[in-house]
Amino acid sequence: MMSRPDVTFVLPRLSGGGVERVFLNLAGGLAASGLSVEVVLLRAGTAPALVEVPPGVGCVDLAAPVLNDATFLLALPALTRYLRRRRPAALYSGITTINLLSLAARAAARTDTSVVVSEHVPLSVNAGTHPAKRVLPWLAGRAYPYADAVVAVSQALADDMAATIGLRRDKVVTIYNPVVTEKLLRDANEPAPHPWFAAGEPVILGIGRLEQQKDFMTLIRAFAIVRSRRPAKLVILGEGQQRQQLAAEAARLSVADDVDMPGHTSSPAAFLGHAAVFALSSEYEGFPTVLIEALACGCPVVSTDCPTGPDEILEGGTYGALVPVGDEGSLAVALLDALDSPRGRAVLRERGRRFTVAAAVRNVTALLAEAGARRVST
Repeated sequence: MMSRPDVTFVLPRLSGGGVERVFLNLAGGLAASGLSVEVVLLRAGTAPALVEVPPGVGCVDLAAPVLNDATFLLALPALTRYLRRRRPAALYSGITTINLLSLAARAAARTDTSVVVSEHVPLSVNAGTHPAKRVLPWLAGRAYPYADAVVAVSQALADDMAATIGLRRDKVVTIYNPVVTEKLLRDANEPAPHPWFAAGEPVILGIGRLEQQKDFMTLIRAFAIVRSRRPAKLVILGEGQQRQQLAAEAARLSVADDVDMPGHTSSPAAFLGHAAVFALSSEYEGFPTVLIEALACGCPVVSTDCPTGPDEILEGGTYGALVPVGDEGSLAVALLDALDSPRGRAVLRERGRRFTVAAAVRNVTALLAEAGARRVST
């Protein structure tokens, strides 16, 4: 039988989301440091994986039933069996529903596994985005005290979590996302796989799921204002349910010929390394990985001052303009300013490279050791 994993990361699938990329970066870094690491997928599905499990990291597909925010506990039997069979020293999860699932599975399995739960978006906001999520703060408030460690990916997110679920603030540890890798920096120097980046006109870039949270509708409206004043193109990378609505809005504003949505990419750095400006138009975030990636690639950035993360990453506007959420006029002005007077790329790269995988690996390794020690002593 294979040796007991030092740490197992729990993910829903490999669909290219921010939490998945963060966990895989972290898993790869921990494995490279000498730990035994596994990734558990609740249900891999039949679609091709949009992100890859790093070398040296094991991967297990639990093939649990199809899940959503209301039915996540259907994966409880499969995860419980995994814990009894593999008995990892630590289980590391993100996303509120999977955090709750991980704690329930540990209790059902009755193993000595430490459980670390992490939050990547503000619970106060996320709970209001769907009726099925309204109960999440109440559930988290009762379950998270049983975790061996509680992690937030920004200081503001830690504040939000403590206030929303009634957890003592000193019980929440902040560990910044492991974002910057050698591969990211190499990819930034590769040619952008899109003809507009070599055509001469500046390209504004957006990246994310085509969903309401990312508010690309406001970005398209802001771009229409920019386009009325100067030549420019807009490329939005990602997939989601709002694709047709966004395309219709671009057509309504007569900028469809200057807006392209080519879909998901596994290498956003090749685009970020050549974009004139990256725009984050989100209504809310946790600690947006793509904003850090943009900085590390030397790309000028403009972001909404949404909860939580952008203000912390950009140091109150030092490294990129912050604008109100949902305000296309302010976003357009900031984009025009970034196109006309971009911040120095070397300074942006230096800021972005503070959020390295190596720094996160050091912090998580220390956290896992402390969590394990506390579990042994109780």
